[in-house]
Amino acid sequence: MVFLARSPGGRARSCDSGVGPPGHSFWNTGSASPSIFGYSCLGILLPSPGMNYCPNCGTPEPDWLIPPGDNRPRFYCQSCDTIHYTNPNVVAGCLPVWEDKVLLCRRAIEPGYGLWNIPCGYLENGESVAEGARREVWEEAAAKVDLDYLITLYNLEKFNQLYLQFIGTLVNGDFGVGEESLECRLFTEAEIPWKEIAFTSSVFTLNRFFESRKTGKKVLHRASYPVV
Repeated sequence: MVFLARSPGGRARSCDSGVGPPGHSFWNTGSASPSIFGYSCLGILLPSPGMNYCPNCGTPEPDWLIPPGDNRPRFYCQSCDTIHYTNPNVVAGCLPVWEDKVLLCRRAIEPGYGLWNIPCGYLENGESVAEGARREVWEEAAAKVDLDYLITLYNLEKFNQLYLQFIGTLVNGDFGVGEESLECRLFTEAEIPWKEIAFTSSVFTLNRFFESRKTGKKVLHRASYPVV
C-alpha cells in the first residue's frame, strides 16, 4: 500500500491545458477546425482530488493512496476497509436529421450559453446509451428521433468523459424548444454557424456526418480531443 501526499482543495491549471469547467467538454473558439477556450485563463480553479468524508462510514478524510494489487491512487478508508473508485462519465447525444438538414439547439445554460450544440448530456443510471440519446433530444428540442447509427466516440481524457453520439431521423420532422434551449433550428451544411458551436465534440460529429453523407458510408468514427 503506497501512501501519497494529500492533494490541495483546488489549483489553477495553465492556459495551455485548454480545459473548461469541471464536468463539461472543451469549448470551441469558432471555426470548422477550432482551438478552444481555457476556462482556467479566466481564473477558475479546478479542484484536485478531495474527499472530506468516507461515503460508506463517515470517517473524515479517507487516505489518497495506491491500494494493494492496484497501480494507481484511490481514496481508501481504513476504518471500513473501503476503496472508493471514481470512473469516467458517459455523455450520450444524437444529431437529429430531417431531409438535408440537421437540428441544433442554442444553449440556455452555461457553459456555452447562447451557443449552438448537438443535443447531448450525461447518461443516467438505469438507461442505455440509446435511451439517453433519445431523452436528451426530447429534453433539449422537444423532439423524438428514430436512431440510425452510432457515428462518433469522442474521448475527453482530461475531464474523464466519453461522448457517444448517434445520427437519428426526426419523427415527422417535428421539434420544439426544450427547457435547456433558447431556440432550436434546422440547418443545411452551408448554414452551420461554425463560429458559434459550443463544444469540439459537436464539431467533430458534424464534420464526420457531412463527410459520411457524401460517401454514403455509415461508420463509427473515433477520436480524442483536440481532433475535430
